[in-house]
Amino acid sequence: VPGFVATYTYRTDADPNDYYFALVFESREAYWANAQSPEQDARYRQWLPLLEGEPEWHDGEIVDIYALQKPA
Repeated sequence: VPGFVATYTYRTDADPNDYYFALVFESREAYWANAQSPEQDARYRQWLPLLEGEPEWHDGEIVDIYALQKPA
């Protein structure tokens, strides 16, 4: 997917069937281009039957990153 950088997947402690995905794109424009593409719609429709219901979407912007690097 053009502009795609990473996905972070979280499983909640409260319910192991509850997942959150944070997708990272190189720019807001790359994100919107993907979100509006027919290819993304096809991928979404392929996975939708595997879910209990439609997912919630929360768009936003990364405003800070703090990460520790692994020792070499």
